[in-house]
Amino acid sequence: TTQFTEAITITGNDVKVTIRDMCFDGNQQNNIYGTTFNIIDFRAEGSATFALLVVYNCSFYNQVFSSIQVNTSINNTNTQYINIDNCRFYGGYLPSATPADSPRYINLLRPQITNITSCLFDVGQNSTYGISAIIADQTGGPYTEEVKVEICGNYFIQCGRGDSVPGSGGLGAIDFYQGTGAMRIIGNYFENCQLSAIRGKSDVKGINYIIS
Repeated sequence: TTQFTEAITITGNDVKVTIRDMCFDGNQQNNIYGTTFNIIDFRAEGSATFALLVVYNCSFYNQVFSSIQVNTSINNTNTQYINIDNCRFYGGYLPSATPADSPRYINLLRPQITNITSCLFDVGQNSTYGISAIIADQTGGPYTEEVKVEICGNYFIQCGRGDSVPGSGGLGAIDFYQGTGAMRIIGNYFENCQLSAIRGKSDVKGINYIIS
């Protein structure tokens, strides 16, 4: 029942980490909402070689803001690889009609190459102001490297966030904008998503988008 900001924070250059076969509880019942409340926060940078985060066969419950956040520096010409496979994301903080409250299960801020495969995202209840599953963003450019994301074979249940105020900007179950480059969204299943299943927003680079 202890409050926390991150359960696991990973920093440094060329760090390579694998997290597997674990269960995480974000304890949102005993925490107030805040964007620093992430279960895993990966901030490692590629320098001489590359930084790597692999999360395999893990379960995440009761998050506050996000379960996995990747937040690397802008203008980084080196590489960060992110691989999230066979994981489960359940429940978590559900916002009220406050536009600023926008939790998401995976928050991608400026990683170069990301693969998300064979995962389950289940909000657990129908909520108009709900939880997005995956956000890919490059806020704070200019950018020397663009976000490249592959999202394949995942299951999304009741994910996404509707407009709490008309025009305030909802979020899809998968939402990408501001500097996102190549996107491959293939073979996913969406059930009862809020607002939209997939949504691209402002300043999308439009290099290569494959959605099927």
